[in-house]
Amino acid sequence: MKILSCFEDCTAIHTLMSNTIQELDYLVTADDIAHLNHFHLQQSPAIQRRKTYVGLILTVSGVFGFLVTLMTGGMPLLFMTFLIVMGIWTTLSKDDKPSTRHVQHIRKLYGEGDNRALFGHHHVRLFPDRIEVSTEYSRGEVKWEGVERVVENKDYIFIYVSALNAYVINKKYFTGEAHAQEFFAQAKIHHEQAMRHMLGSGYIHSQERLLPPPVQTQEHPKVSPKAHRPPLLSPSAAGSSGGTDGSL
Repeated sequence: MKILSCFEDCTAIHTLMSNTIQELDYLVTADDIAHLNHFHLQQSPAIQRRKTYVGLILTVSGVFGFLVTLMTGGMPLLFMTFLIVMGIWTTLSKDDKPSTRHVQHIRKLYGEGDNRALFGHHHVRLFPDRIEVSTEYSRGEVKWEGVERVVENKDYIFIYVSALNAYVINKKYFTGEAHAQEFFAQAKIHHEQAMRHMLGSGYIHSQERLLPPPVQTQEHPKVSPKAHRPPLLSPSAAGSSGGTDGSL
């Protein structure tokens, strides 16, 4: 009975959260975009594979050079050791925050324009079927089925609407950690429900299914101009035919 009661309580809480509309006012700056860019670089499988590949090349090169140096004495051991250390660091390193140089680079890039629709005050609302984000200059909404993923780190919540683009919400604008976790949990619930609905309905995200089938056109056989030449009328036939205005 206690287990059943706990299950009912959890279900009630889940239903209550699903029906609650979460909203928040927050600011977006170039520093926030730099954190998004850094987070994506740290989490992207393609980028991580490339880092691992470069790290392995540096490590193997350093080890090979180190062994050659020991046998021939022709290359400095210090340089080979440096290659090994750099290779291991490149493969295993993970930074929680972007470097100062990375942030300055992003600031310089976005400093080339005003970016009024990107930076400044934002208002986000989480509905059971969609997420809405508005600014002074723009307004947009995305259905949860169109959201790629909802993730977080220590300082941010990222709601990806594509593989590279996401809503960036700094946690410092929440009233506290509990408020931030409640917002994050709400977004996760909506997104997971949408994904389960898509899987249950047998939906397959395929461009071929979304687009109508191509129209099959019949190619007419090529006919030489001679075949389209009108038949010649004899003088008697030409004289017996009249025009619509009564002329011959």
